[in-house]
Amino acid sequence: KLYVVYKDPHHEKFKNALIMGEITVTALLTHPFYGFVLMGEGNLLRVREGFYVVRELESENIEKAYFLKRKADNLFEEEDFEEASNEYLKSIKKDTDLPESHFALGMIYYKAFENDLSKISLENALKEFQITWKLKERFRYNIDLYKFLKTYFSAQLDYFLIEKQEDLSKNRTENLKKMLNLLIQISEECQKISEDIECKMSKAIGMYYLMKFYMDESTSEKRALYDQYKLDLGILLKDIEKNLYEKNYEKFMDFQNQNVKFYNQDLNLILYEYIFIQYYFMLYQELDNFKQQKEKSKLKQLLKKHIQNFFILSKDNQKFYNETLEILHIKNQLN
Repeated sequence: KLYVVYKDPHHEKFKNALIMGEITVTALLTHPFYGFVLMGEGNLLRVREGFYVVRELESENIEKAYFLKRKADNLFEEEDFEEASNEYLKSIKKDTDLPESHFALGMIYYKAFENDLSKISLENALKEFQITWKLKERFRYNIDLYKFLKTYFSAQLDYFLIEKQEDLSKNRTENLKKMLNLLIQISEECQKISEDIECKMSKAIGMYYLMKFYMDESTSEKRALYDQYKLDLGILLKDIEKNLYEKNYEKFMDFQNQNVKFYNQDLNLILYEYIFIQYYFMLYQELDNFKQQKEKSKLKQLLKKHIQNFFILSKDNQKFYNETLEILHIKNQLN
C-alpha cells in the first residue's frame, strides 16, 4: 500500500504530512522505454511539487529478514531442516511481522507431521500458520499468499479430523465449530485471489463438515443452518462437477500414467471424492423409489463414477482406511 501525501517541500522530514490518497499496488512491470511501471488501484493523484508517493516503514530490518529467509529456503530445499529452522528464526527475529518466514517455519513442522503423524508437530505448524494468517495482508506476492492459504487449509483440516475422533464435551464441540468456520474463511480468502478449482473444492469440504455438524441438532435454528449448508453445498458441488472437476481429474490421471512430468495438486482429491459421494448418496437415499426413479438412476451412475475415482485415488493409502470402508459399504448398497 502506497500513500500520496502533501507536505511543505522545505521541510526536511515527512512527519505530519497530510495523506491525500491511497494506492494498492497490483503489479510492477518493466517497460522498455519507461523502465519500472507501477499499476495500482485507489485514489491516484497527480504528483507535483509538494506531493510525494510514500510507503509505511514496515520494518527497519525487513531486507535483512528477507535475506535470511532466502538463505533458509536454500537449506530447506537441501532438506537440512534443523539449520533451515534456525535461519527462519533469525529472520523472524529481524522482522517479527514477516509472514513468509512464519509460513516457512510452519512448513517444517507440517512436513514433520506428514512423516510421523505426530499431533505435536501439527500443533507447532498451526501456531506458525495462525501467526501467518494474522499477517496475511503483508505478503509481498499473491502467489506466496495463495500457497499459504492452501497449506493452512490442509493443516487445519488435518487437525479437525484428528480432534473430531476424540470424546466431545460442550467446549470441544464449540472448538470444532470454530475450526470449521475458519476452513470456510480460508477457502473464501483463496477465492478472492484465484479462480482455481482447489479453492472451490476446499470450500466444499468445509461446508460438508459444517452440514454434518448441524445434522443431528434438534433446535429449529440449527436445523435451519443444516438445511442452508446442505443447499449451498449442493449448488457448489454441481458447479465444480459441471465446469471444473473433469479437467482437473484428467490432468491428475495423465500425471499418474506418466504422460506429463509435473502436476501441482495441494488439495487431497481423495477427501473431495469422499465428501462428494457421501453427499450425493444422502440425496440418493432421500429419493422415492417409484416416483423419482429417473432421478435416482442418474444419481446412481454419478455415484458409481466417483466411487471408481475414489478407489483409484485411495489405492494403498492407509490414511483413508476408515473412509475406504465407508465408501465400500455405499458401493455394496448401490449394487
